[in-house]
Amino acid sequence: SEMGTLFTHSRHESFEEVNVIKRNDGEDVADFLYLKHKPSEEIMKFFISEMTKMRRQHDVALQEKTEELFRLKREFHKEKGTVPFRKDKEFELVSDAASKMSLHSSLEATLLKQVKNLKGEVEDLKVEGNVKDVVDRSILRGIFNDYSCFMEDIEIQNNIMQVTYSILLQGVFCEALSPRNPAMQKYFDEKASLKETLLEKEKVLSSANEENQRMKQETTSLSVLINEKDQLALEARSSLIQQKEQYDIVCHDPNILRDQVGKQEKLISDFRKDSDSMKTQLDEAFQQVLDYELEISKLKQDLNTTTNALDEAEKQNLLLCGIVEEKQRTLSSSVLKDKEQVKWLECSMFAMAEMSKAFDDFKNKMQEKIRRNENRCLFSF
Repeated sequence: SEMGTLFTHSRHESFEEVNVIKRNDGEDVADFLYLKHKPSEEIMKFFISEMTKMRRQHDVALQEKTEELFRLKREFHKEKGTVPFRKDKEFELVSDAASKMSLHSSLEATLLKQVKNLKGEVEDLKVEGNVKDVVDRSILRGIFNDYSCFMEDIEIQNNIMQVTYSILLQGVFCEALSPRNPAMQKYFDEKASLKETLLEKEKVLSSANEENQRMKQETTSLSVLINEKDQLALEARSSLIQQKEQYDIVCHDPNILRDQVGKQEKLISDFRKDSDSMKTQLDEAFQQVLDYELEISKLKQDLNTTTNALDEAEKQNLLLCGIVEEKQRTLSSSVLKDKEQVKWLECSMFAMAEMSKAFDDFKNKMQEKIRRNENRCLFSF
């Protein structure tokens, strides 16, 4: 009777566990309906955690039932092994053993039935798990379909916004580059004036370089003449020494000595005149060199002024770009602008970028020419 009570109690507990599992499944379905309106990430996390929890509960329940089955079998065999079969026992003991055997047989049948019921419950749990998986997949499929539709709507909206913004930008560009724009007209005028100024400065530098080359050639020729005069002075000195020797030889003849002294004085006087004229020419040449240096310094100052003007023009260009960008931001906030203004903005921005690039190229070329002219002036000295 104790074994029957034990089996009945364990079977009642198993039925209660099955009811709890079914009740939990109903709560899970309610949770799924509640989570249908949640974000996809939360739904995925919830599904993963619930599937893990269900698998763990199923494994624990199956293990408990298996352990309970083996425990009951051990008790049954233990109880069966304690029955005495001695022949010298009385008839009452034999009848008690027979009743116990019948009890054990009924218990064994009960256990087999309970095992069969447990197997059926396990199969039911598997079927419920499969059904829940199908429901979860259908819910996930619906969520993914909703998400894909939402993403397609967002993509269509983005395409519409891109087309609208491109039209707006085109209008702003066209307006910025229109000849009617006073800022752009002023920029073109300043650029033309700066270009003319740079051309004039290049011509002045070229003429100054030519003049420096001519002065350099004159200075070289003067240096050659000075060397020749020095050579003549050396020759005159050597001739004076020779004449002195001759004077020592013919010192007894006053007339010859007077003639030689007169010739030497004449040579010295001619040499002094030539030296004075050469010094005068050298002084004039150095004065011209100083004048050219002053002129080159003025040209460098003019170049610096032109460079500053180019920098100022670049700042104005950046300011114009800022104005255009400000117009772009203003126009991007007001989507309902006129289509013609949008097209004009895009054209103006494109032309502004091209003009800025051309201006940078022009500036780099001018700076390179200025550096070459400065190097040419320095090398000429």
